[in-house]
Amino acid sequence: MHSDFSLPFQAEIWPLLLFFFVLLIVFDLVLVRWLKLGRIAWKRVDYVWLGFSAIGLVGAASQARQFVASNLVRVYDERSMAAYSIARFVLDDDAKDNGYVCRTFVRSQYSPPPEEMGRAQRENDAACHWFKSVAALLPKDSRNLGLLSDQLLPAQPQVDRRDLKETFDEFRKTVGEYNEAVRMRSDNENAAARSDLENTLIIIFPLLLAIALALRITKVTGEIKLG
Repeated sequence: MHSDFSLPFQAEIWPLLLFFFVLLIVFDLVLVRWLKLGRIAWKRVDYVWLGFSAIGLVGAASQARQFVASNLVRVYDERSMAAYSIARFVLDDDAKDNGYVCRTFVRSQYSPPPEEMGRAQRENDAACHWFKSVAALLPKDSRNLGLLSDQLLPAQPQVDRRDLKETFDEFRKTVGEYNEAVRMRSDNENAAARSDLENTLIIIFPLLLAIALALRITKVTGEIKLG
């Protein structure tokens, strides 16, 4: 079957080697035998082949960045899923009936005054309602979820008791760890992408390297002939 798409010759080893040997012959014929460059001219050739090599560093650095960032994307993808699982566990535990938050206080001889106990029950009820609302709002897993910003969550109720504040803080901490992993994944995903300039340099780098090496070998031949 005929294909409209094919690899450029610089992406295949044998065509590239053929191009390199043709350059060697052409440079030898033109620079050594025809123009017969002198010592100063051959020194100037150094700027050319070293310049081509330096341009190739951009493409090499881009490939190294993409390789590392692509691996880190997978790392932070797994880390974000693990962090979300922890956040979801904490959320479900706080939202469960007859748990620490969603409970009904029963008076005993050691209970505080009715007014204080009623205030504590109202705070627990408000916290319970919030955790249940969040549990119903968020999916069971983090696929296609993205960042969990405050705008996505209902307003957190105001509570005075330290234990309830610490419960909210614990959940917020797990959400923060998940968000940090998501941000790092996004940053590395962006780093793994290449610009059009980088793509162009990566494609032409084998050509530049072939030219640089052919010039360098030809320079050696020319300097030997000069004695």
